[in-house]
Amino acid sequence: MSRRVSLSVALSMLLVCFVPTGAFGEEARAMSLEELVEMARSESHQVRQSRLEVRRAELAGEEARMGRWPTASAEAQYRNNLSLPVIVLPPDSPFGDVLRTGARHNFTGTLQVSVPVYSAQLNRSIEVSQAVATLEKALQEATVREVEVEVERAFLNGLVSRESYAVLRESHEALLRNLSLVEALYEEGLVPEYDLIRTEVQARNLEPELERARNGYQGALNYLKLLVGLPIEEAIELDGDLRDLYESRAGHREVAEFSENRDLMQLRGQEEVVRQRIGLERAAYWPTVGAFGTFSYQGQGDNLAVWDYNWTDTATVGLSLTIPLYSPGLRQRVEQAEVEALQVSLQREFLEESLRSQFDTTTRRLEELEAMIEAQERNVEQAERGYSIARQSYEEGAYSLMDVNDAEAALRDARMNYRSALAEYVQAVLDLEDLLGRRGQ
Repeated sequence: MSRRVSLSVALSMLLVCFVPTGAFGEEARAMSLEELVEMARSESHQVRQSRLEVRRAELAGEEARMGRWPTASAEAQYRNNLSLPVIVLPPDSPFGDVLRTGARHNFTGTLQVSVPVYSAQLNRSIEVSQAVATLEKALQEATVREVEVEVERAFLNGLVSRESYAVLRESHEALLRNLSLVEALYEEGLVPEYDLIRTEVQARNLEPELERARNGYQGALNYLKLLVGLPIEEAIELDGDLRDLYESRAGHREVAEFSENRDLMQLRGQEEVVRQRIGLERAAYWPTVGAFGTFSYQGQGDNLAVWDYNWTDTATVGLSLTIPLYSPGLRQRVEQAEVEALQVSLQREFLEESLRSQFDTTTRRLEELEAMIEAQERNVEQAERGYSIARQSYEEGAYSLMDVNDAEAALRDARMNYRSALAEYVQAVLDLEDLLGRRGQ
């Protein structure tokens, strides 16, 4: 008797050791789904990365707009004429055939200013950068919504792992109670030793599943912490349960409107960017007009006493007109951009059809799962009643131990199937939210 009782105690202690560290402990920080989602909006790696993409696009736009501003440059030059420059004179010139001019040492300072007056390419490049910035801002908002849905998925997986562990733990505790009952009956000579051994083996066989469930739950928590930017070593607990999460989504219905879908937004944004690029390539056919101004200050002499030089200045302003006459490959670049625009358009049309198909399939799946959940609820009630009857009948000698074990296994399966159906329903709702690009309320 004492050996069997000590075995029950050992198994009970082993069960306590299986409780996840930081998962069910009092020191863990309880966090609701809304708290985790709110944290992810600001701390998620994906969201922070998307902010940087927006900032980079904004800076690129500022750079493009700065092309309309004047540019200025200053230059200083010293030139030493080892041999003075010459001017070739006409025949019979009184000064001979050539005339040497200038001095050996020459100093020149020049200030140049230029400003574009009209440039079709510059205007188009600004429009391209604005289209890219608009796309990145839209994608940032879509990324936030995408992260929200991903956090909900991780939260759901955490609840599923935790409640699967709870079902297995309840089953293990039931086996331990059965073991205590069989031990008592065996000591009284009312049951064979085979029943005792079989119950011990069943209890031990469930222990690896408990360990896997515990590790699965901890892994789900770690992934959730990674998503929301929490330190991995911080202990958290999920505030909520699978049934509540299901009820918050029950009867969920949506309209097939995909304007906020991230992939679709990206393709539509790409279409606009490519359209602007076509205009940019075509703008190379147009002339450009620029204004410029130059101011020079110079002096020269045969020695380096610059203070004795006769310094002079010159100033010039004007307009420049550049007309492209022939540019190899320009027509091909325009046609490449047009082909790219057609490709993106075809991709968008295919994606829209694919989204509608997935939406229709997922909506029908939700309807099926609603009926399945109702059936699983009744099944759990029946399994609980069946197990109670089997255990009581075993104590009275009417049922065998195999009947009790079968009833317990059926109850465990019913509970797991019920939770699986709840999780599938919520997962299907999240699939819809992912398709639509928005988080449900």
